[in-house]
Amino acid sequence: MEPHRELNRQILGRWIQPHHLSDDSPVRCRQALATSGARFLVLENFLDERTASELAELFSNEAVYRIERRTYSSDREDRFVDESEWNDAPDDDRFFTFDVFTSARPEYLLSKNVMTYLKFMGDFPGQPFMDFFSLLLGVPIGGVQWNVHSMGRGDFLRIHNDDLRNRQFAFVLYLSPAWNETYGGTLHLVDGARTIQIEPRYNSLVVFDVTRGIRHFVETIRPSAGHRRRISFGGWFVRPDRS
Repeated sequence: MEPHRELNRQILGRWIQPHHLSDDSPVRCRQALATSGARFLVLENFLDERTASELAELFSNEAVYRIERRTYSSDREDRFVDESEWNDAPDDDRFFTFDVFTSARPEYLLSKNVMTYLKFMGDFPGQPFMDFFSLLLGVPIGGVQWNVHSMGRGDFLRIHNDDLRNRQFAFVLYLSPAWNETYGGTLHLVDGARTIQIEPRYNSLVVFDVTRGIRHFVETIRPSAGHRRRISFGGWFVRPDRS
């Protein structure tokens, strides 16, 4: 691992709950990774309460999304299928369907929630956060790829692994305050014959190692969810560029 940098607690403290910035937090996280088998972490109550609330409000009520669907047989990883192709595809070829955040709705461009999002995204890809996650995970982090997903009734993400290109760890932060496990949307980590189920609890951050090829999927959102949406901010921490 690269030499440890001193954490910028002034910037990190704007967003992250203090107990995750304690001196013993990295040791506990690395121990948890080492003993979990599937090399995953769940950090409960991760963001500052106000930040989590304002991001959740933005992504739930003030955002514009686009539908994305993909089949396993798509000829390119970045090619999505239209509604006609999706309807014609066999069920076992359907890989995922969900909505992806594109922007705030025009009438909310100056809302406090959008301002919080813009400030957060000004810091999140920066060096203080990369140093923080490098310390917690025990590996150098070179950057982050991210998106926001909204899943409603019938949406799903089927089994796959993310061990592609320069990805090291996947992460997902759940931002649906009233989500109930009976609505579906549980994350499953499949480690050989063992399956670990992780509920999408509000303001919990899940991080898991993708380099071991462990597969995962998200359960279909059930009709009992009604009009509720499973909102998540997630992506991958990637290796440093050695070129």
